[in-house]
Amino acid sequence: MSDLVKWPADVDEVIQGDLTAAAAYCTPAGGTVVMAVAPCGIGQREAGVLGFTTSLGFGKKLDRIIRDPHVALAYHAREHGFSANPAFVLAQGTASVDLTPSRDRLEALIPQAERYLGKVMRARYGIGCCTSTTRSGSLWISSCSGSPPGQTSALPVRDR
Repeated sequence: MSDLVKWPADVDEVIQGDLTAAAAYCTPAGGTVVMAVAPCGIGQREAGVLGFTTSLGFGKKLDRIIRDPHVALAYHAREHGFSANPAFVLAQGTASVDLTPSRDRLEALIPQAERYLGKVMRARYGIGCCTSTTRSGSLWISSCSGSPPGQTSALPVRDR
């Protein structure tokens, strides 16, 4: 059993409250792409798992994450979310991608997504989103309780 990241309640408030986050993933040429994603509060503190939703129409992003699952999520802005905590949270880890989410999985996500994004429009051919979860890696927290502004604390974990 590996040691998973367990983050404090004030960090969980950021993770559960941000409307948008920046997701970074690697390109085949060795570069990095950073793109806005909707985390919709997907995070299970006890399990050390974070996640975000994205459209299945963004095939290159998903193909690249599948090819090289090393990802980072930066929780950086509170303007349109539900948290007033000013902390910058950076999570790095290994992602898994579900390219064929079941109808039940999508339906379970709807109430959570609607809190952040408004009424979900249901299409005849289903909801175009998938979830990627960060299962292991490091969590970096800046300017949260216990760390003076400008200081960074790291919570490392081992890969499974």
